Amino acid sequence: MSFSETEERSKPSTFLPNNLRQNPRSTPRGHKGELSDAATFFTNGALCGLTAGATAANVPVIADPAIVAGAAAPVFSFESGQRYWYSTGEASKDLYDASGTRLLSRLTYDHLDAHSGEVFFKATHNPTGIFVKGLLGAGGVTEGSLVDEDFPPLTEPYSNTSSDQRGGDITYFTTDLGYYFWNTPRYRIGALVGYNF
Repeated sequence: MSFSETEERSKPSTFLPNNLRQNPRSTPRGHKGELSDAATFFTNGALCGLTAGATAANVPVIADPAIVAGAAAPVFSFESGQRYWYSTGEASKDLYDASGTRLLSRLTYDHLDAHSGEVFFKATHNPTGIFVKGLLGAGGVTEGSLVDEDFPPLTEPYSNTSSDQRGGDITYFTTDLGYYFWNTPRYRIGALVGYNF
């Protein structure tokens, strides 16, 4: 046996187990020095697996900014915006005599449709969890009716009149002061006191 043949037989094939290493004596005639189909498939699969694993390991992952470890929240946070409100409703008022027992008149407002615009704001001091918020709205009544009933003996006979209602004004204001006693990056629970006009 020549030195070159001994060296070739003792060198194992890369990435292959012992039973799939190249053996020149067992290679079919006319294909000396080539890998078998099974060995080729195994080698290609191993290389593809290594490449896919390296690619997946290098893909950056974008974390949720709200839960990044060590991310500091700003000292103050602010919110503001506008809203539109459509409303409808009814109301009534009964008027009695001085004794409070005899009904003299009744006013009934019905189908009062109103439109209003609203601005709101909120400011939060994140280190302490204290917040203040409020809203201001204004609008008008565009449609509705008023039924005016008058009863004897103040009015003889009984009277019932109806009139259209439009052109009324709506103005309101609300402000609140509160504190978040449970404050996490995703959920907050707090309590507040407020005033409405």
